[in-house]
Amino acid sequence: MTGIAFASADGAGAFVDTADLTPADDAALAGWLADPERAKVVHEAKGPMLGCWARGWNLQGVELDTLLAAYLLRPDQRTYDLADLSVRYLKRDLSAAGGAAADDAQAAFSFDDEPDEVADSALLRARAVYDLAEALVGQLVERGRPT
Repeated sequence: MTGIAFASADGAGAFVDTADLTPADDAALAGWLADPERAKVVHEAKGPMLGCWARGWNLQGVELDTLLAAYLLRPDQRTYDLADLSVRYLKRDLSAAGGAAADDAQAAFSFDDEPDEVADSALLRARAVYDLAEALVGQLVERGRPT
């Protein structure tokens, strides 16, 4: 894992290049990721969890996996990758802004080598995961399904 992108409710986003972390920064990020009180939303949680574990970090506090939420809403769909869900629920084409370059299983976690392209794509995808979570939770609540 070479980077992690974050998106927040106020529209802000950040990309952390893990190669640039000092030991103190690494410990702070690891602590935040492992904090179960800090709610996190991911797409296809398995990939980010495995990426964190490979780095010696623990990912806790995952409040929602957008892939699983989309499956609960429409279990008959052929695909649940982030680009498809973004078009379906947000009417947003991630490929139009360069977001299709990364593998959907990685969500906002980056494993590539091109810093600017990776950061831009990861930030776009992080925002899509955040926005998608809001859309999916709203539909789950409307249908009386637990989130």
